[in-house]
Amino acid sequence: MVPLLHAGAARARSLHARTHRLPPVRREAPAVGRMGEVCVRGGWYVQVGAFADRTRVTRLRSQLRRDGLRSCVASRRLRGLEVVFVGPFTRRSAGVRAQMKLRKLLNNNNYLRHVLRP
Repeated sequence: MVPLLHAGAARARSLHARTHRLPPVRREAPAVGRMGEVCVRGGWYVQVGAFADRTRVTRLRSQLRRDGLRSCVASRRLRGLEVVFVGPFTRRSAGVRAQMKLRKLLNNNNYLRHVLRP
């Protein structure tokens, strides 16, 4: 028989584990995902922003994540700007569909880019 004090503590730990567990994230492509992740694969990408200020990069990537989209940043700064991409897509047609969806979602211009190796 478990003492009442230990049973309550075990139940509280179990409740804490259930309420604070995040749902599993489906990985569609290993090149994109968590904040701060760098694009490492070639393919079709939608460029959704280019910023000199790191906070604007973080804000855009957070918005994309909330909307269920995975993003990454270019492996190097281009002309002093940090470039934010959504992708990669294996086919151009999939990139075009994503580009149209992002244009409506973000209400801004974006660019479809084919990257051999970021």
